[in-house]
Amino acid sequence: MLVIAVLLLAGYVDFLKASEDCENDALIECLPPEIFPVPFPETEAEINFVCPKLRDYVHCIQNHLDECGNEDGSFEEQIKVRYEKISEVLSDVCDKGSTLHDGIIYNIKCLKSRILNHNASCYDKTEAVLEIYSNHRHLEETEDINKNSIYWEEYFCLFEAYDLSCLASDAADRCGLKAKNIILEIVKRLHYLENSCSKKAREELRNLIEILNFDVRDKVQLKEMFLNFY
Repeated sequence: MLVIAVLLLAGYVDFLKASEDCENDALIECLPPEIFPVPFPETEAEINFVCPKLRDYVHCIQNHLDECGNEDGSFEEQIKVRYEKISEVLSDVCDKGSTLHDGIIYNIKCLKSRILNHNASCYDKTEAVLEIYSNHRHLEETEDINKNSIYWEEYFCLFEAYDLSCLASDAADRCGLKAKNIILEIVKRLHYLENSCSKKAREELRNLIEILNFDVRDKVQLKEMFLNFY
């Protein structure tokens, strides 16, 4: 659930950027302080409590998107599509009887533990991977503006891909393969990495995985992430 909640809030930032015409009170309307932040559930009853609040949030944003957007509507459409996918996944998470719902209920306590402890489990590993990439690209020393822009784009794409792969791997180790697959399914269906990484950055990173001095397990995780999503 927290995976979805984080992505919902990330999407809200994009929503606010969609147009200067978006009303400032949308934040108060869609994220009332008496409701948000929602607690991370660890029982089916708590999921049933949280789900209506997240659904109301999504519907609120979707309603505001009908009233604002940039001049040509392109950015607005991107955010609309993103929230349509969020709504679809959220329905499966919340609807009793769906495979995703049943899987989350079965693994909820362990998933909660792994996600809440994600920084402790993955921060140092992610930093190590990013350092190897930065040293290879001489990121801090690159003066060519175009190259520097490309390299930083790859850097942030690598951060997103590895951080998610580390979370999924940690869930597999501590909760089981089904827990890992739940995380990967949600991220894949939301097209999260597709929204975070350009096609060019993804392609270049797939090639770099083979030559950079990453730990073998890190290479396997990253390959799996990119192959699953693209």
